[in-house]
Amino acid sequence: GGGGGDPTKNPKDMLKDDLMTDRPLMWPLSCYGPKGDEGNLLGGDTSFEELRWVTGATATRGGDPRAVATAMQEYARGKESDIRAILNFPINQLRTVLEAAA
Repeated sequence: GGGGGDPTKNPKDMLKDDLMTDRPLMWPLSCYGPKGDEGNLLGGDTSFEELRWVTGATATRGGDPRAVATAMQEYARGKESDIRAILNFPINQLRTVLEAAA
């Protein structure tokens, strides 16, 4: 994912390949940039280690670690919603967004 692929390919097809085929294999709270090293279309990266630390810190402070898991699930659903929104952009708007991210 994020490799940019064929520059002549329809941007919607490129994003669909990345976001629907490659991304499900990745950590669900990862950010995403269409060319890998440029601006993100899907921000808010949270690593597994960060989530583990927050879970431990929550438990240490007497909180319920399950609340962290619930929040993580909400964030993951939010990312999925963002992906659907990106993939539903009209093609001209999508090209503009991709050019701005480059």
